[in-house]
Amino acid sequence: MNSPSTGIGGQFMLPYGLRIGSWEAVSSDGTTIRTDVKIGPAASWPPTYVMNGTVTGPHIAVGFKNTSSDLSGWAGTTGAAGDWLTLDIVETEVPESVTVALGYYQT
Repeated sequence: MNSPSTGIGGQFMLPYGLRIGSWEAVSSDGTTIRTDVKIGPAASWPPTYVMNGTVTGPHIAVGFKNTSSDLSGWAGTTGAAGDWLTLDIVETEVPESVTVALGYYQT
């Protein structure tokens, strides 16, 4: 995503069931960004269930990169085929460019 601000920063429909196992965020410039991962069925657009619950989702705290495979505090890590997944930007210093990748496997 380029020049992101708060709100939906990315979205896609899941082609199959999956389980998220990790995340990685990288930025072109030293920045701060915090996101929530939301999921929900197409019939109830937009997604409202925050997968990372009350813990911090994918984020960078003043730097270029952050990653985690410890999702033990997340409220949920699975999605079904046809669900919509969104990446909501909660806080940012408006970096030039940020990429967030979710590591997952098909269930």
